[in-house]
Amino acid sequence: MFLLLRPVGLSCQASCGYCYYKSGHPQLTTHADSKMSIDLIDIIFDGFKKLPDKFHTICLHGGEPLLIGKKWTSQLVEKVKRFSNENNGIRLSLAVQTNGMAIDEEWIEIFKEGCFGVSVSIDGPESIHNAIRIDKKGNGTFKKVFNNIKRLQAYDLFPSAISVISKESLKVSPENYYSFFQENRINEIDIALYIEAGTSEKESIAKSNYEANAEDLLQFIYKLFDLWLYNKDESNLVNIRMFEQTISAILGYTPTICNLQEGLACGRTPCIMPDGTVFACDLETDDVNLVLGNVLKDNFENILSPEKLDSFHSYIKNGFSERGCYTCDVFGLCAFACPRYTLSKRDFSSYCNFTKKYLEFVKTRLNNISISLSGKEINYPILN
Repeated sequence: MFLLLRPVGLSCQASCGYCYYKSGHPQLTTHADSKMSIDLIDIIFDGFKKLPDKFHTICLHGGEPLLIGKKWTSQLVEKVKRFSNENNGIRLSLAVQTNGMAIDEEWIEIFKEGCFGVSVSIDGPESIHNAIRIDKKGNGTFKKVFNNIKRLQAYDLFPSAISVISKESLKVSPENYYSFFQENRINEIDIALYIEAGTSEKESIAKSNYEANAEDLLQFIYKLFDLWLYNKDESNLVNIRMFEQTISAILGYTPTICNLQEGLACGRTPCIMPDGTVFACDLETDDVNLVLGNVLKDNFENILSPEKLDSFHSYIKNGFSERGCYTCDVFGLCAFACPRYTLSKRDFSSYCNFTKKYLEFVKTRLNNISISLSGKEINYPILN
């Protein structure tokens, strides 16, 4: 299981214009008034013993999870070690998704002690990053984040990155965008396309300010894909997870990204808030109750049971039906098969066309490679 743990709820020292939670996310906010007690970890660990899965990753997420403090995180590391020593059949690992602003040598020592997988949010070159990823005073955060990535690397911790692609990203060339990560040895990135799902006033303003035109975005993605696919510098590859997962899905393998699984993965990456409330997903979805239970009140194995997710999945399927997704040729490969989009009141038809064109482009590129090697096109199990 991959478990999102939000020890400080949605608290964050940044004020990014495209933040998922710009509208406040009332469902999550209701359960995020205080910091998580370290004692809650013992309850979660007891729950792990009752689950059939024996491999678990706890990812500290936010908001900004490092705001929980070093003492709490060090205690978490000690609890993981103790649990692992006492339960040989269960394997735990730790990860953290951070905005990178608070990292110092003491944090790095904690990360190394806990064998954390570290991912930092950075959108690329300074001009892109500082246009949207700002602090509460409106100042750009690039220098602080970039310097802390270099600090991590100096201690042989090479973080991956999440990079949001917005209208600002398209102001630099795909070549400059890609080379930024390559030159700075950030060799594993997740790109997240900023496509607003909400319709509130704040969300509509953010959409106008930061969401790229679908056709412009597509041209950027085409070029970025080619830079990734045909990168000849094998000593300094930059893996882009979105592209890797697209190819995996086209070739018939089960992708690990939840929104490429036709809604069936929803709830498989639960999110736990400071008060112990468990959400099926942390992305705001209008009119859908995402709460699965509370680890302080309910049996952990019951909270995460398939039966508990049935009504949630039924609601998602109805959304797919209403949008006509089930009749679409690329439904099983569509990154918009996520309740955040499926159940939104927005019209996403331009991004339906985006997805179809993008997948056809990838298919053509793979066929070109296959023909050059074997003289034959690929017999795709899904996309024909």
